[in-house]
Amino acid sequence: MVKKTIAKMLRRTRGNLLTITTTKIIREMDLPRTRLIIYIISYILEELSKEGLIELYKATKRGKFYLVCRDFFSNYL
Repeated sequence: MVKKTIAKMLRRTRGNLLTITTTKIIREMDLPRTRLIIYIISYILEELSKEGLIELYKATKRGKFYLVCRDFFSNYL
């Protein structure tokens, strides 16, 4: 479900890179912002980062920012 949402967001971008956060995905999926949902989506993003599909851009107090390249997600587009 998260991969499909990222692919949908990538289709709408003009360039090849997309910066995503947990809250952007929650807003795109129209889910309530509860602690459980935030934890689950951040865990999924971390696993996608370990698989090499997305890359950790920076981690701040406000959360983690990930970079998604269109080339990595070409199978899902």
